[in-house]
Amino acid sequence: MTDLSESGEHQYLSAGAIVGGQRPSARRWSETYRAWAKALEVASEDMSGPLSVSFVFLVPGEILSADFTEPKITAFRRKKQQIEIQIPLSESVPEHPYDAMTLEALSALTVIEEWARKHKRVEDVLPVRAIVASLKRSN
Repeated sequence: MTDLSESGEHQYLSAGAIVGGQRPSARRWSETYRAWAKALEVASEDMSGPLSVSFVFLVPGEILSADFTEPKITAFRRKKQQIEIQIPLSESVPEHPYDAMTLEALSALTVIEEWARKHKRVEDVLPVRAIVASLKRSN
């Protein structure tokens, strides 16, 4: 994804990953992440809103793994109006990892919506849920 920060603009939705090792499960999550991030980029292309969201997936490995189990907000950049949420992934990769990643992102949006209610910004987050939900592949 292109960094638009120099132009004063910012991406509406973005995704990143922190990969903690080279285990087969970490490689599979990483492959899935790349496809998911590309789909998110395409789904949110040409969209904008008053609040942007950055999803950061934490892929566990032999070197690094998350010390928490639920998604958590790790940053709010007031100047960019961007909220960052870290999402820990499981060590074991499920049968449908792409859809699992989508469900994890939707779960993370619940945390963001709680934040938005406290800050009276719920309407800023609602369109994000629809975009992320559209990424789900299977039933």
